[in-house]
Amino acid sequence: MSTRVSAGREIPGPAVAANTQDWWVSGKGLFEATTVIVGNLAGQVSEHVITDTEIKPADQYSGSRFGHNRPMDRRVTSESRTFLIGLADGRVFLSVVRGLPGGHIDPPVKLSGPLVAARPPDKHVLMVENDVGFDIVVITHDGGVFVNRLIPSGGGTPAIGPAVRATGSPVAFNTQDRWVISGKVNRFNPREEFFVITSAGEVFSNEYKSNPGGVPSVGPATKLTGPPVAPNAQDRWVLMSGGRIAVITDRGKVFVHDVS
Repeated sequence: MSTRVSAGREIPGPAVAANTQDWWVSGKGLFEATTVIVGNLAGQVSEHVITDTEIKPADQYSGSRFGHNRPMDRRVTSESRTFLIGLADGRVFLSVVRGLPGGHIDPPVKLSGPLVAARPPDKHVLMVENDVGFDIVVITHDGGVFVNRLIPSGGGTPAIGPAVRATGSPVAFNTQDRWVISGKVNRFNPREEFFVITSAGEVFSNEYKSNPGGVPSVGPATKLTGPPVAPNAQDRWVLMSGGRIAVITDRGKVFVHDVS
């Protein structure tokens, strides 16, 4: 369980996600490089790899356009190069990104199963990898956590399982809770955590246990020690990537926080 967040380090390099047409960002997993994936309104997707000393120039993905049917395309979530588009009416489409560097986007495929995050109380949507696949986690305005598992099928495309309410603590139910992200940060004992960041930059962590075959659970919130994260009005994006928290301003500056 994480207990501390470091001060943000500004990483020099080109601006990231600074254009008005950029409408979503995503990161990569614990055992990959810290990377910011950016999607724009035209459906183009690119990625910047971020080292400790520089932001590398963007590599644009080839293949299918992704997430360009706004406002129907409402949310984009990803985990391990698998991307989901959540529509305003609750339908979900999946695309897989193949190849390195950059990537090639397979055409989106509609997933069968119940609608996801289609109700007014549904506030945050996360995608979490588990031991057998993926969970779609929906957090409501009162902190309820509901999980739809992606169930493997014989045809290769998973189906969406029924929503199950996770046991345990509520998440991100206060009015000051501004950002909710998820990821793993400890390479020696990786555990999935939800990180809630308030408008004042306080960071709280809830451990999440997927419990495949059982009922998911959420641990109590723990406040991380350390300086504030993303407390400024110009902080436009916050994401987890490569086990670190990345904050991107409206001018495309990138600040990286280590979590331990």
